[in-house]
Amino acid sequence: MQRVDLVNSPGLVEQHYGHRRSRHGSGRLAVELCMVTSLDGAVAVDGRSGPMSSPADRLVLATLRSAARLVLVGAGTVRAEGYRAPSDPGVRIAVVTRSGDLDWDGELFASGAAIIVTGDRTDVPGHLTTLRSTGHEPDLDRAIVQLGSLVPEAGFVHVEGGAALNGTLVSKGLLDAVNLTVAPMIAGGAEQRIVTGAPAVTTGLSLVHAFAQGDHLFTRWERPTPDR
Repeated sequence: MQRVDLVNSPGLVEQHYGHRRSRHGSGRLAVELCMVTSLDGAVAVDGRSGPMSSPADRLVLATLRSAARLVLVGAGTVRAEGYRAPSDPGVRIAVVTRSGDLDWDGELFASGAAIIVTGDRTDVPGHLTTLRSTGHEPDLDRAIVQLGSLVPEAGFVHVEGGAALNGTLVSKGLLDAVNLTVAPMIAGGAEQRIVTGAPAVTTGLSLVHAFAQGDHLFTRWERPTPDR
């Protein structure tokens, strides 16, 4: 583990998080999860991840977003975290929803940056770009293929949760890397883990780096992908 000052070393953050990604041999975008957890594995405090974050964590998040050009996030996380229009106008935010229970008048959906990933029966305002499956459940395999045309060749899918969306990606074998920040706190309570709803599986990943700034730990893990 290396102790660094990520906030005052933007070149280091860009090197380790903003690098070019390769697509799979099939042409599918790489899919990466970015999460922050407590020492006891909680993904939120009182329903939000913000209390566990730090300036360095926010810099890593912004770098990943800009490098990816595409954020994939569940509707519950959008509601809980109060998502707004991305600060980088080139970033699109794809929101996965089954119910359509979202504030369609909110800033994110008025910005033109939002893409809705949903089933065939969900009510969505007509002005929004919408990727529909042929059934009630959002089809993430199909959506990731469709989203590929909206992302530069070096981009990727940057996933920001929640745990159920993460679980679906793991279940489908779509997750290629995890960018995990560990916060120096024990949260207790009954908050979710990073992944819920997935069957008991063993998905092996390799540690790429581990940095410490203050008492926060920043790690990146990658899954071997022979076809890339």
